[in-house]
Amino acid sequence: MLLSEQGINCKSDYGESKLQWTDIYQWKYAKGIYLLYITSNMFYIVPSRVLTSEADMNILLTNNIGPKKK
Repeated sequence: MLLSEQGINCKSDYGESKLQWTDIYQWKYAKGIYLLYITSNMFYIVPSRVLTSEADMNILLTNNIGPKKK
C-alpha cells in the first residue's frame, strides 16, 4: 500500500487499485482499522498494521478529506 498526496495505491500479484482522495467522502478509525467511505454504506477497510505510519495516514486523511467522523 502506497500513500501519496494523490491517494492510495494498492498492488498485488492479482491486480492494482487506485483510490483518489476525492473518491472518499468520510473516514473513521477504531481498534486499528481505518474505514474509508466512498458512499454512505460502502467503504474500504484498511488495517493499520499494513501502514508504515499511522501518523502519516491521519495527516493525509485530515488534509484531503477532513476530520474523522465519530
